[in-house]
Amino acid sequence: MNPVFIVGAPRSGTTLLYQLVCRAFDVAYIPNISNLFYFFPVEAARYGLGHCRYHVTDYKSDHGHEKGLMAPSEAGKVWNRWFPDEYVESTPAKWCVKIAEMVEGFQSLFNAPLVNKNVKHSNRIPALTEIFPEAKFIHVTRDPANTAISILQARVEQFRFWMRTIGRIR
Repeated sequence: MNPVFIVGAPRSGTTLLYQLVCRAFDVAYIPNISNLFYFFPVEAARYGLGHCRYHVTDYKSDHGHEKGLMAPSEAGKVWNRWFPDEYVESTPAKWCVKIAEMVEGFQSLFNAPLVNKNVKHSNRIPALTEIFPEAKFIHVTRDPANTAISILQARVEQFRFWMRTIGRIR
């Protein structure tokens, strides 16, 4: 099975597409519980499948994060173990083996191809294609002006949240 990576700019619709694909198709994904226990992501997902409530999406997210231990995750901590830099052209051979084993572990656990969305994957395409030559990439695009407006609106919302929080503390 070949993995599928969803890439695109922040606020371009990648999270919504990820949620739709994970809900509509029989695919493997990296759940939030795996991101919490990122040194043992497959084992964490195995535990979650047996002990956590099945996740049903409400198609809401908070800057790419959907609530719930078994919700699909960007898995930033999982991927940052092997890709600590912003741009990666290639990866050491020993890491390539570990990454391939992890993806294969998720695919075996779910008995389906892995789909993962992470906006940083846009900068990892050369390394990911080195590891997974047959991988598929779905590139989500959005009008650049609308993307910029959405990013600004999100930052204004964050600023207002923190101002309200600080106001309550004082």
